[in-house]
Amino acid sequence: MNYEEFYNKIRDISALSAHGSYIGVLVTTMCPVGCSHCLLACDVSKGRDIDYDSVLRWLLPDIKFTPVKTICLTGGEPFFRFKILKHLCKSFSNAGLRTDIVTSAYWASSESVAKKVLNPLIKSGISGISFSSDEFHQENIPSSYIRNAVTAAKDAGLNISISYRSTGSCDNLAAFNFLSNTLGDTISQISHFTVGGTQPLGRACHLEQSGIATSEEGPLRLCPAYSLTIFPPDIVFSCCGGYPTDLSPLVLGHPGDRPFSEVYYQWRNSLISLILEVAGITQLLKIARDNNLEDDLPNDPDPCDTCSLCKKILSSDERVDLFFKYFNKPERIRHLAVLKLLTTGDHWPLLHLNQIGSSVSLLST
Repeated sequence: MNYEEFYNKIRDISALSAHGSYIGVLVTTMCPVGCSHCLLACDVSKGRDIDYDSVLRWLLPDIKFTPVKTICLTGGEPFFRFKILKHLCKSFSNAGLRTDIVTSAYWASSESVAKKVLNPLIKSGISGISFSSDEFHQENIPSSYIRNAVTAAKDAGLNISISYRSTGSCDNLAAFNFLSNTLGDTISQISHFTVGGTQPLGRACHLEQSGIATSEEGPLRLCPAYSLTIFPPDIVFSCCGGYPTDLSPLVLGHPGDRPFSEVYYQWRNSLISLILEVAGITQLLKIARDNNLEDDLPNDPDPCDTCSLCKKILSSDERVDLFFKYFNKPERIRHLAVLKLLTTGDHWPLLHLNQIGSSVSLLST
């Protein structure tokens, strides 16, 4: 594979999640790898598993009333809780849903071992698999493991993708060079790649960040992670950027509180989606400062920081109400909806303008 072929297979991370056709489920927050960029700081000494029974009881009867077609099973390291992973794959597949798994391939010590590990999941109906491969993962996992896993997945007929992260400027050429060396000839087996940056959360707080989306006013801090995600044991969150707390306005509740379809459409029609993905955290910071509501906010935040700054800004009910009043105007909602269509191809907001911003707060019904 040459660079042009690689470039044509890159898929924008935000565009992949923009159309609401998939949700994420964290199988566990435990992981045996311990990457230095992990925003959840996952390891094997602590962590939680998904309450899969309650999640399945909540999702399966109601998900058919939504556009969701794909479940992305991630972590932590989902293969570290293999029995749970297999059960979830089978349950979702039996319900007619596509199931994709994100993994580090720490388990693929040889091609034969990789095939042995994948075989039960193939029988359980998985559709695709994404391998995380970058300088952080390969600090602890030999490159041969990734090649073994890719070969086994290809032989099984799975759709294969690679996720690459860097603290740099998300340089596609640097990603190509690294992955070419890591994957060797197996790079030709990859259906698509995602190339993105890290966030200063968890163990990544100490990493030097650079490479950000900017405007004349500075870094935009657009949300790269706005996708409906279920965190262990049973927290339904509006994004996948760091572990949620019940105090966050981005928390949508717990499985069983309300039907899944109600939660889904609340998330899909939320004004916060447009604000975070299109307007950006930097604009929220400016609005807060213009209204003297910045006392607890950093004076000079890291230009690469999106997730932790977002959590901090939205921790104030007074600021949340201010943002809602500022953006909840027909002309501003339409403007954001048009921008989202142009940047991600997602036409949903334009088709549902009357639903967006109709609640008394950013997310509440």
